[in-house]
Amino acid sequence: MDLICESLRRVNLLFMLYLILFGLAGLLFFPVVDKIGRKKSHWIFSTGHILAQALILFFPGFVARAIGFSLLGFMMVKNSLVYTWTFEFLLKDYKPIGSSIVNMLEFSNCIIAGVYFICISRDVTPLLNFFFGISVLGYVSVSLLLPESPKWLLL
Repeated sequence: MDLICESLRRVNLLFMLYLILFGLAGLLFFPVVDKIGRKKSHWIFSTGHILAQALILFFPGFVARAIGFSLLGFMMVKNSLVYTWTFEFLLKDYKPIGSSIVNMLEFSNCIIAGVYFICISRDVTPLLNFFFGISVLGYVSVSLLLPESPKWLLL
């Protein structure tokens, strides 16, 4: 992302759009996962999230990145879907461990990026492509392996 020549206002606009739409989506879409089911929610929100990542990474224009960051924030429901799915598949005794593992995986991005920048390179492109590839692999894995939540089917 070559935003070094952009004004600070335009760069901050990307993050403001992301955070505003993240909050707006949280308010609007929190009941959607319960209404349409886990699997269908995954298809909608995770697909949108992957498309937003691709838009940010592979289209160089500022407008494309602004749309990508906006879409990325708007598809935030996929984050809460992870916890919902995790808690519905685990027994009561294992829920704290499951939540800790999900949080550790989420934070591992920061650790991997820090090690990469300190030990390997300052070029961010291979790292972003690696993370994008991992997210596509996770998306395909979840799509193929995880069934609809049994608790949602009882509703």
